[in-house]
Amino acid sequence: MMMELETGFSRHFDVYSGGYQYAEEQGWEVIIDEFADDRLSRLAAGDRLPYDGIIARATPLLAMECVRVRMPVVNVWLNSPVVDILPGVFPDYAISGRLRAEHLLSRGVTRFYVLVADVAAHRLECQAFLQVIEEAGFQASVIWVPNDIANTLEHWREIERVIDQLIVGLEPPVGVFAGSEMVGRLLTQRCHNQGLSVPQDVAIVCGHNESTFVEKPKPTLTSINVGHERVGYEAARQLHELIEGRAMPSLHVLVPPVGVVARESTDFQVVADNVVELALAYIAENYQQKIGPNDVALAVGVQTRTLQNRFKKALGWPVATEIRRVRIERAKRALAESDRGVAEIGADIGYPDPMRMYEVFRREVGMSPSEFRKQRQSLSAGPPQHAGA
Repeated sequence: MMMELETGFSRHFDVYSGGYQYAEEQGWEVIIDEFADDRLSRLAAGDRLPYDGIIARATPLLAMECVRVRMPVVNVWLNSPVVDILPGVFPDYAISGRLRAEHLLSRGVTRFYVLVADVAAHRLECQAFLQVIEEAGFQASVIWVPNDIANTLEHWREIERVIDQLIVGLEPPVGVFAGSEMVGRLLTQRCHNQGLSVPQDVAIVCGHNESTFVEKPKPTLTSINVGHERVGYEAARQLHELIEGRAMPSLHVLVPPVGVVARESTDFQVVADNVVELALAYIAENYQQKIGPNDVALAVGVQTRTLQNRFKKALGWPVATEIRRVRIERAKRALAESDRGVAEIGADIGYPDPMRMYEVFRREVGMSPSEFRKQRQSLSAGPPQHAGA
């Protein structure tokens, strides 16, 4: 495998992990060689090949040498200069782009911005994002930003300048699709510096779930789990086909994403009623406590009946339903992203009685917490799609 593992990106490790899983099932030996292209270039006629096939973030040299020595190769780097001539397995970025747009629209946002680099993956996501936004009757402003912004001081200063210019002209609330986790994190920081709140003023969906960036610090950032482990597994399966002399079903196989991983950066609902907006913020900050409609009404300075009426008018449901909704959303997030016990999760979201947590979750979601966790884990086993199919 030629995967650029030392870059530290979890997506590279996840592709490697998925490929390794398939290899282990087949009893293969896995060799990591970050300079496989150079090794192949040094082979003379008649030399024994060092591998039976390669999964790689493919370089032009690797493509040329694999053709020369007739080595099967599966590319897993969509931005590769040789993407159009090598068989490849990639995340389905068009679906990811649609999911981002649908998620922001579900929050009631009507003004949108896109901050992406001019690379293949971002272009595909951006195109799909814009289509969904336009079909909903809205428009989005696209701002192209440097790729690999931390590589040079010039790029770093450029993204800071672009984000600051964007913030100056904002009319909150807005939704932003940030192409990378780093851009999403910088946007959050610059919003804080300018006195804007995330998510109430600026809701952000970013990147592809690099846990270090999206989970620390607060606010945590909503992202897309594009299923990189599935990409690696499918790449190994397709490589197996090539080694056995069977062609792939198409030049590129696309793996659909697992889904949106909702976090604090989109954890709000746009409403026209300022009192309801304050109540929603109070619930989001205090859902772990033993709170009810009376506590929320007291916190925002109105009578409980008044608040209930305004909630039903603005959202269509009462205060208690919103408290319950927020708690269950947090529980779903914890179940999907961790192996923590159900009782521990329940205590963290305001249900110290495990039976109460079980009953509420089952009623609201239609399945038990353990069934939900299994379902979320099984999503990664869905079938890939073939480009052009």
